[in-house]
Amino acid sequence: MAADEVDAEPTKDGVLTFKLDNQAPVALDDLTVSLHTLAQSYEDYLSASGLVRPEDSIKLYIHELRTGTIVALLQAIAKQGRFLFGEHGVVSTVKAVYERADTIAPFLISLNDAIQFFLGNQEGKKEPSKKEADQIVKILEPVAKDNGSQVFFDFKGPAHIGQMHFHYNSQEANAVQNNARRYLGPTLPTNQILRDELLTLHQVRGDSKSRTGDKGIIESISKLPVKLMFSSEEIKKGILDSPDNPFQRVFAVDVEVKTVGDEPALYKVLALKDNFEMP
Repeated sequence: MAADEVDAEPTKDGVLTFKLDNQAPVALDDLTVSLHTLAQSYEDYLSASGLVRPEDSIKLYIHELRTGTIVALLQAIAKQGRFLFGEHGVVSTVKAVYERADTIAPFLISLNDAIQFFLGNQEGKKEPSKKEADQIVKILEPVAKDNGSQVFFDFKGPAHIGQMHFHYNSQEANAVQNNARRYLGPTLPTNQILRDELLTLHQVRGDSKSRTGDKGIIESISKLPVKLMFSSEEIKKGILDSPDNPFQRVFAVDVEVKTVGDEPALYKVLALKDNFEMP
């Protein structure tokens, strides 16, 4: 939501102020993960938006940390070139940094849209990806943990961009986290064996000895096709030799699920128990 201006006066335009108005001590790992994830979310946004060239390698850098209430002043800086912060400000070799300050404002709008989505204000908002949902959970962790705290995002851009202010209190942060975690669903173990799962084929090689190119869908885990592996040639042959088109059949199987980044990456079929016509 919009907020009053944060009491930070950056020496240069193009500065994003992250202010955590905390009531209790903040765990260092929570703050570190929050700022790191904010930076990663910004880089992901740049990559998806096409606002900058990949070779520009623009990242958020800390311009200043202030005492008392936790305040971090962040700037978007291209990886190339030397730069220096301090009492003399920024050396002229990073002038291009300020020409790309226009990337921060749309990023903040996108971030706020995703947060509002999980606050229930979904009209006109793009559905966030699961990665974005996970990032929001981490960004808001310090304020969600501290009753009565608030986090402020204040951007002071060049004159042609203007200023932008958003803030979220602890109650809102908790609501966002709860809804985002429901949206993400249960976390999958790295490796688990499931019994009597229903498998449909997405693509499969006709040779029962083939170990590549097979994919299937188990909707209780994911609606997307996942690489298939069979623990024996007999199991794959049993699927291929079903009386009708195997792509029109549903197979009850015991399966070992292997995940990467909380997403299923491999289904290893351990046993074929039954099959029936697809509804």
